[in-house]
Amino acid sequence: MLAWARSSSGPQTAPTPESRGVPKWTGTPEEASKMLRGAMRHFGVANCGFTVLDENTSKLIYSKDPDGKELIFTDEVKASETDKQRFIPKSCKYVMAYTVQMSPETMRRSPTMTGGQTTTLACSAPGTSSIGPGVSARPGLSGAGRVLD
Repeated sequence: MLAWARSSSGPQTAPTPESRGVPKWTGTPEEASKMLRGAMRHFGVANCGFTVLDENTSKLIYSKDPDGKELIFTDEVKASETDKQRFIPKSCKYVMAYTVQMSPETMRRSPTMTGGQTTTLACSAPGTSSIGPGVSARPGLSGAGRVLD
């Protein structure tokens, strides 16, 4: 899977299964989705879903991340980024989308500073910024699309 923090091309120093002396995980996509859904629910997401990333569904990925970096699908094998662009390998197979519940009470106070803090807090909730390229959907629920290979 392509694990991608918003500020980097993913965990570069994470130990691999081989370096830890354990076999590489070989489960099915369905088993992987159950495991990821459980972890995401643990981190506080309201809903979580998966779909195949193909020529049609890649059109649903926003052209820019919330931090302003342009998202570009590339033939490169490994994800990378520059100061202004993020490159997603075309070999990525799946997309994960999820929502994070926001406070209806503070959302009613938008566009004030109090109203703005609900989206800020929801988008920075644990587990929401380290799974993949961020794509936010507003209002009401903070949504994100994450590209997985």
